[in-house]
Amino acid sequence: VAYFEQAISLDSNFAPAYASIAQSYGLLGNNGAAAPQDAYPKDKAAALKALELDPDLGDAHVALAEVLNDYEWNWPAAEEEYKRAIVLEPNNSTAHHWYAMALAWMGRSQEALAEIKQARQLDPLSTRINANVANVLYFARQYDLAVSESEKTIQLDARDPVPHLIAGLAYSQRKEYGKAIAEVQTAVALGNEQQYNRHATFDTWLAEVYAVAGKRQQALSVLMKVKDIGRHTWVSPTLIAAVYAGLGEKDEAFAWLQQALTERDPRLFILKVSPAFDPLRSDPRFNEMLRRRRVLL
Repeated sequence: VAYFEQAISLDSNFAPAYASIAQSYGLLGNNGAAAPQDAYPKDKAAALKALELDPDLGDAHVALAEVLNDYEWNWPAAEEEYKRAIVLEPNNSTAHHWYAMALAWMGRSQEALAEIKQARQLDPLSTRINANVANVLYFARQYDLAVSESEKTIQLDARDPVPHLIAGLAYSQRKEYGKAIAEVQTAVALGNEQQYNRHATFDTWLAEVYAVAGKRQQALSVLMKVKDIGRHTWVSPTLIAAVYAGLGEKDEAFAWLQQALTERDPRLFILKVSPAFDPLRSDPRFNEMLRRRRVLL
């Protein structure tokens, strides 16, 4: 953001710098590295400024789509912006990538796979795109393929924590808990080393995997650490809810999901498709959460 702001100080009409600022704030919000109310309004303001300067700038439409989808929960408008970006710039890998993830969270897995594979074809060395091929497969419940794609990404860059995380989550659903815990522990260690885990995101997933594996005390121990971090910085309530779902504590899970709704936690985008919430799906409160997530604007 600082460098893009320097670009604007040199040329206040340089639309790509505003679009890149917008995408940066969108990524901070999407990855849980900033509180939603801090990140997404800045994303939207910069995206709208970029579009004012250049209405045909694909990256600006992508950035606007991100805030519409993640924070304002206006999926129809977000999809229009993603599609507009792709029409304007068919070779924009970020447009295909972010549209793919939004489709995956909506449960449109076949369309999501087509888009994420298009993104990978355009940018085959991107570890995040490669990791998200596995992520789309994970949300589509294709756990064997998710593990396979994660392993390929680890071969591309073993120090990226994300493919280790996705492999761990997929192993967890295959009930290979030893492998699951080892992979997510690796993700935590790499995330800490690279200062990527300052908001306890990977720790929360580790607690979730411990919970699913039946290791209650380990899950609660990590969760206590996460909550302690949450006293000083923003931590995703949705991910904490997933831990309680894994522990079988439904009332606590729904209480944290309610907090996620109040805070407009972008992680709620996984609610419809994440296996972590399977223990809650038979509860009438779950469908009400989905309804409120869709209509609250």
